[in-house]
Amino acid sequence: SYAGEYNKAIKVLKNAFKEESLNLDGMLYLGFLYCRGNKFEKASEVYSKALELMGEEERAIFTSESIHEIFFDDMLKKFGLEEDDETKEFIASYVKSKDPLYLTEYNERMLEHFTRLVYANLHFSIPRMNIRGWNSDRGEIFIRYGYPGKITQVNSTINMTDLPSNDFSDYESFELVSFGNNFVKAEIWDYGNLSLAFESLFMNGNYVFNNSPPFLGPTGRFAPKSPINMDTQLLVEGGLRKMIPDDFTPSFEGPIFEVNHNSYQMKNFDNNKTDIYVNYAIDKRDGVVYNNKFAYRHKYGVFLFDDLFNPIFETRNSLKGLELDNKITIDNKYTFFVNTVPLNIEPDSGNFAFELIRLRDKGVSAYKSDFKAKDFSGESLMISDIILAANINNAEHEGATIKRNEIEILPNPTNAFSGDTPLYIYYEVYNLELYEDNFTNFEQEITIKEYEEESSGIVSAVNSFLDVIGVKEEKKKITLLSSYRTSERNPQVYLELDMNEYNPGLYVLEIKITDKLKKQNVTNSTFLYWR
Repeated sequence: SYAGEYNKAIKVLKNAFKEESLNLDGMLYLGFLYCRGNKFEKASEVYSKALELMGEEERAIFTSESIHEIFFDDMLKKFGLEEDDETKEFIASYVKSKDPLYLTEYNERMLEHFTRLVYANLHFSIPRMNIRGWNSDRGEIFIRYGYPGKITQVNSTINMTDLPSNDFSDYESFELVSFGNNFVKAEIWDYGNLSLAFESLFMNGNYVFNNSPPFLGPTGRFAPKSPINMDTQLLVEGGLRKMIPDDFTPSFEGPIFEVNHNSYQMKNFDNNKTDIYVNYAIDKRDGVVYNNKFAYRHKYGVFLFDDLFNPIFETRNSLKGLELDNKITIDNKYTFFVNTVPLNIEPDSGNFAFELIRLRDKGVSAYKSDFKAKDFSGESLMISDIILAANINNAEHEGATIKRNEIEILPNPTNAFSGDTPLYIYYEVYNLELYEDNFTNFEQEITIKEYEEESSGIVSAVNSFLDVIGVKEEKKKITLLSSYRTSERNPQVYLELDMNEYNPGLYVLEIKITDKLKKQNVTNSTFLYWR
């Protein structure tokens, strides 16, 4: 593997020089090797030492100037800025937004940025012309998109303007071409989804974008309407920089894997904050049962940031394993162990990250999205998120990760159920009106319908809802109506659903609550997979 080759180079360098004796260039090259060898913690240490050895100007290039200059358009877009706004203060926020794994003490994207800078300065600098590699045209593209899948050096006796615009199969066989008194050498960088062309006039080593406009005769050195010409023109004109600002696929010291997870939001009655429960499920095949635990050593983290990636909330923890009682089984063969991370935050919006590192092999599971913490304050009719659970009990018992007052819930983060998996629905209603007799009067309408239009209709349904007083059937969906009178303005509602007569597939479960006294209604929905 490439990582193995870079690790061999590290050994050669360290055998030749003691790390502490390396100068700045040596440190940068060692950091480059560590990063390319997927040794990110060591890369971070070495690059930190290199930054300490730099002068103020050089350090600014690495940590801010290159980011601001190359990714300026992307910063404007991400933070909703105008071109004449002061943007340098947003560099730290931009860098934070690009971090693929907040659980580590270093930013893998920033390490990659340093590594691309080092490569660009090493390969594309022209000292006699006072050109720094990172500030050259090829340097910019390398820092944006990394290594191209293919580089073709064009040396041709064929006037390329005579080629058909869609025929580039012979590029690799071309030789030097002369246009009048000008000698041009060119490179084509192919990234698969785009191709970019550079030319070195007079063969002086300074490759610049070939942005010759169409139909200018021999000065249009690439076929006027070729994809290469069009991509390069789009880049020079600025459009490509906005459409594809960069390309970075994170790699980590261990493999990337997936973890089933979801989250639910509820009202907190002790403060004006919102309770959020982040739930995840680990496949039994990924660990072992040992000493009355599901042994699975891992770290997890939940991170919330505002729109500028200032931290709002974070929680981290290391666990040796999960409780055996918090187990769900699907299809009698897939077993998962569940854990829940509770949050209590102010109603807000911004950016969310859930991350997990498996300690045995440093495997990584990381998810990012926008978030909006719901505001349950006020007196209007509201409904919580709908929890799909494998177990619910209103007394102390084994097998639960969420507790709401006296009710304990074992959520199913996979949202997948089968005949051997109990399917419970839990939700809360807020701010119901009390009648003169201090009782509420509300209607619950539950609709279950297949998500895919082309899938077959529901054959039949057997439900175990209490107090069902009406059932309305329509093609591809079933609706169940219930009426309730309670003494609680904020009732907790849970029930069990029997779907054994349903066809396998993806379903939408919708709950509509109508307060007959307030004359208000509210709706929420979720997906479930029936196997």
